[in-house]
Amino acid sequence: MLKALKVLTISIFSLSSSIAFASNLILFDKPIKEYRIKNYDGENKISRIKSLDDEVIITHKSSSSASGLFYDININLRKQGYRYLNFEWKVEKFKNTDETKKKFHDFPARVYLTYKDGMMPWNKYFINYVFSNTNLKDTHWKSPYNNLFTKSYDVALNGYHDPGYYWIKHKVDLRNDIQKFWNIDIDYLESIALMVDTDNTKTKTETSFKNIYLSKN
Repeated sequence: MLKALKVLTISIFSLSSSIAFASNLILFDKPIKEYRIKNYDGENKISRIKSLDDEVIITHKSSSSASGLFYDININLRKQGYRYLNFEWKVEKFKNTDETKKKFHDFPARVYLTYKDGMMPWNKYFINYVFSNTNLKDTHWKSPYNNLFTKSYDVALNGYHDPGYYWIKHKVDLRNDIQKFWNIDIDYLESIALMVDTDNTKTKTETSFKNIYLSKN
C-alpha cells in the first residue's frame, strides 16, 4: 500500500511539473540560424551549445562590436496569458564611464524587448534590461537614444556591485514595467533580443544566456 501511494505521489508530482513546464513559452531553443542577427557595429561571435544538463546556452564574444540575436516573436501577451520574462545570464564585466550617455552606451549584457502599440513608427516602445557596469542595481533611466520614434528605457537588473563570471537568474514582470514607464497597456511583444555591445568603449567581453522563457506566473 505504501509503495502504491509513493508511486501515485511521484506520478502526481511529475504531472504537475509537466503542466507547469507546458505553460511556459521557451525562447531561443532552436539553432542560431533560425533567428535574426543584427550587427550594429562590427560583429559579435555568437554560439550555441547544450550543457551536460541539457540546457541551451547562447554566448556572445564581443570585441569593439555590437550585435543582437533577435527572436521575432510577434505575440499578444495578454491573450496568451504571459506576464513574466525569465532568464539567466553570466557576464564578463568591463570598465566604462557613464552608460546614460551615447558615447558610453555599452553593456556586457542586454535583453532587449520591442513592443508595438499600433502601425505607425512612433507606436514602438523599447525596454533594455541590462547588466550595468556603472549604475546601481534596480535603477532605470531613459535611453540616450530616446526620442519620438524610439521610446526607450534602460533597466539595470544588475549593477556595478554585482560580480561577474557566475550565473544570475532574473524574473521580470513585463506588464508592471510597461505601466511604470509609460502608464499605458501594451499587449503586443514584437521581438526579444539577446545583445552584447562593446563598440563605444572599444573593449572586449564574453556573455552567456540560458533558460530564457515567458511564463504566466
